[in-house]
Amino acid sequence: RVAPNFHIDLVVTKENMRLIETTGVGTLMLTEADEHMESSFTPGREIETYKSPGELVEKTLYYLDHEAEREAIAKRGQERCFADHGMDRRARALAELIAAHLRSAPAKP
Repeated sequence: RVAPNFHIDLVVTKENMRLIETTGVGTLMLTEADEHMESSFTPGREIETYKSPGELVEKTLYYLDHEAEREAIAKRGQERCFADHGMDRRARALAELIAAHLRSAPAKP
């Protein structure tokens, strides 16, 4: 019902594959707060974030007790996942990235 997400100290960005996997199956993602998160999902609308271990526990208990609110956020997260992070879109982005690098690669003699 609620999927916690946390990272090791070596991680620069808090965005990872778990965000896509969790929202894709319609589960509420509760992840560490990150200033860049809104480029993927809107906190409080499509996912939820926390800033401390205590807040993680507090929000987990809150959303377990508030099923309708949890399900609404999870549904919006799933819709955003399907719209912006589906395999078709990701495959096109990867193909564009590869093509751009091939175009800029120096010609071989």
